[in-house]
Amino acid sequence: MLKKFSLTDYKTFRERAEWSMEATDDTTFEEDNVATVPEFGLRLLKSAAVYGANASGKSKLLQVLGLMKGLARGLLKIGPDETFPVEPFRLNPASAAEPSEIEIVFISAGTQYRYGFEADAAHVVAEWLFTKQPEQEEETEVFYRDEQSIELPADGSPQLRYLRDADVVRKNELLLPRAADNNSPEALQVYEWFRNLNLITALDTRKYRKVLIGLLNDPKWAPVLLELVQAADLSITAAVPDMLDLDNLPDDIPVEAAQRMRATAAEASKPTQIWRDVRTQHQVYDDDQLPQGHTWFGLLEEESHGTLQFFTLMALILDTLQSGGILAVDELETALHPQLVRKIVSLFHSPTY
Repeated sequence: MLKKFSLTDYKTFRERAEWSMEATDDTTFEEDNVATVPEFGLRLLKSAAVYGANASGKSKLLQVLGLMKGLARGLLKIGPDETFPVEPFRLNPASAAEPSEIEIVFISAGTQYRYGFEADAAHVVAEWLFTKQPEQEEETEVFYRDEQSIELPADGSPQLRYLRDADVVRKNELLLPRAADNNSPEALQVYEWFRNLNLITALDTRKYRKVLIGLLNDPKWAPVLLELVQAADLSITAAVPDMLDLDNLPDDIPVEAAQRMRATAAEASKPTQIWRDVRTQHQVYDDDQLPQGHTWFGLLEEESHGTLQFFTLMALILDTLQSGGILAVDELETALHPQLVRKIVSLFHSPTY
């Protein structure tokens, strides 16, 4: 569960900006809107919207979250001679020369984590990870990094001690993903939490096709996905995966292609069935608008780009609900009808999901 996220001296933000999910004292619709965490005495919002003028930095908040996820999970590879990917507020000489700071606080598996870093283009100035258990008044330090000096408590993990003593963390990379790679328990928890943080700024439909197929094969989530598709008024009455049986491929697939597919599946120890497309069902009408049965389209080749984007978006949203993760979306309402946005938000507020 996300508690708060903050950034200082980054792009459009000169002063510290904080995005907090802590609820106010207003208890209107408490059961629908608030998730309680009694062990920490917290009331956290199930969803929140960020409003502001054009060019005020709303999209930058999501960009920074994405940057932090990419860095924390080691997805953004930085070479030894490359710059660290932060950019300070440049409209003030003093700020332009100062490092950027990013920090996040969340609760996972009954423990509160506070992780952050301070960096400029040349190097990581500081990096820290603290935890807090429900019965604790003060946080416990997991590590604190000052430049290339790594401070650990006396009972710090052996994985972190190894990284400190071996001096293998470069000045332009974070300690956290290195610690996760070396199975540091606390670092792994942070690493896994970021895995379940989904951000939508620009959709890559190819990236989430496996997610879509998984949901369509899930008896719990497939009906929910279809309900959202029907609420979008796409004239689609059903959607099913179009699977290829590698042992019985259709005649329209060239022999060479079939051989490559079987070889690839065998090398990866994959099942004999692979996904080719999603088949979408449409109602057929005669000239008098009377139903005349159904026909099937291929989602990838025959549906519109907008329909494919919508399926991908819904798959990512439902995947977040399925995993119990966090979803951050830039301008959700611009591409969807308000009633559909309302339906999506209600899913995140529902105790059923």
